[in-house]
Amino acid sequence: MSGTIFTVANGVTAIRVVLLGVFVVIVLRGDKNMALLLFMLAWLLDGLDGFAARALHQETAIGSMFDKVVDRLLIIGGSVLMVGSGMLPPSAILLLTKDICLAPVLSIHASRSEKIAGVGSGGKIITILQGLGLIYLLLELPAPSVTIGIVAVLGFWVAFVHVKSVAYPMRAV
Repeated sequence: MSGTIFTVANGVTAIRVVLLGVFVVIVLRGDKNMALLLFMLAWLLDGLDGFAARALHQETAIGSMFDKVVDRLLIIGGSVLMVGSGMLPPSAILLLTKDICLAPVLSIHASRSEKIAGVGSGGKIITILQGLGLIYLLLELPAPSVTIGIVAVLGFWVAFVHVKSVAYPMRAV
């Protein structure tokens, strides 16, 4: 990983930040359809920034952190904002189970100035399911409780496995 800031991937992530700002304004104005469109665009661009970083060999530590922060702002901030504005039911907060469960672990790592390990492919899958779940709810498709329940249980499982691995790391024998 290099230390440069100006990469294509970071540029894509910066575009996501701008979209997030516009998204906030649109949600506060109550335009659910435009909010859905902006959320989907910002969420889909998340895959593009990672792909660009790997394909162009532009992976950077700051880019990785920038991407994670924007991901959390979009998923957590977007969810809370949409629930608060009435666009989503309060139960949509359960889509954030993984993030809520991991918050204390991340705080402990930060307080110890430790490197924060990723949650691996399970975490990536849950992030995808969180985004899909939010889109599903915004589209007002049938059986929202089932969608929320599945994502919440899987999110809890991923968080549990990660917390367990942090609390009880494997020791060399």
